[in-house]
Amino acid sequence: MAKKETKPEGHTKEQLIHSHKYAAYRDVLNALLDAGATYTAAQVDKMLEAFLNKEAH
Repeated sequence: MAKKETKPEGHTKEQLIHSHKYAAYRDVLNALLDAGATYTAAQVDKMLEAFLNKEAH
């Protein structure tokens, strides 16, 4: 019996900015995420890390 390949499920911008996990980063996520796209938690974590580690000018 062949196994089905499953992709990690994505979440919309709205779901992510209203989640408890990302409550402290709502403003940042609102600016970083596209309204029509879906993102996994790993993708969002990576985006946040890159943004937060940028050097301020």
